[in-house]
Amino acid sequence: MMKPYPLAQIECPYAAILVATIGELMYVPVRQTYLAEIVRAEARSSYMAVNGLVMQGAKAFGALGISVGAVLPSSAMAALYFLIGMAGLVLTRVVLIRYGREKSGDAHPGQASVEA
Repeated sequence: MMKPYPLAQIECPYAAILVATIGELMYVPVRQTYLAEIVRAEARSSYMAVNGLVMQGAKAFGALGISVGAVLPSSAMAALYFLIGMAGLVLTRVVLIRYGREKSGDAHPGQASVEA
């Protein structure tokens, strides 16, 4: 008998863990490299320390999401997660565009610097 949602019920949870681990191994070094490149050398250790708090903030927002999900309907939670994801993508794009301009020397006078 075929299951109604084959991807929702993974027979082997180790496969999901393997995919998540490979994704993290590709993501973390790239993220740390970008972070190290966009900050001034004398402030690099401070930025890296604050960056370590990102996972703690994610855990707190995850716990808050469970509480909010008990009050809001599932469609509102889906919309909230979508908006948060889009905001993250937009902010990442803005930082990368600004970083690219500064690295190539095309930054306009009076434009805010990432290093400030």
